[in-house]
Amino acid sequence: MDRDTLRHMLATFAYRTRQIVRRVPAGYPDFDAGYGVRTPLKILGHMSGVIAYAVHCFSGEPWGRLESLSWDDELRRLESGLEQLDGFLENGEEPQSMTLSAILQGPLSDCMTHVGQLATLRRMAGQAVPGENFMKAPIVVGELKLT
Repeated sequence: MDRDTLRHMLATFAYRTRQIVRRVPAGYPDFDAGYGVRTPLKILGHMSGVIAYAVHCFSGEPWGRLESLSWDDELRRLESGLEQLDGFLENGEEPQSMTLSAILQGPLSDCMTHVGQLATLRRMAGQAVPGENFMKAPIVVGELKLT
């Protein structure tokens, strides 16, 4: 697996997430679509946990369920996890408990799915994210800010 491609995937994930989580409408973090669908805040918390697990695969530090935080704190936690993960990739470190391909097909792919859920829920909450041609998006490897 090519580390540059994984780093580009992280930057793409951060960019797409940033487009959705900036200037969210009041009440969006707790928007309830019904039918047992997670709220945006719970989805964001899950994404933080998934990225924390990917970081754990490199660091070997203990990992467990994360306690729920506020919207802004979850964004900071997710951003911090992305920066840690990108740092491992940039420094050429190898995950201890899975392959780089497994990092892509597991945690990173799962998070990209959840970005789509956040976008859909934002539309349902009454403030859709403007359309964009992601082929022309200004994705920059290492740019992982979410706010």
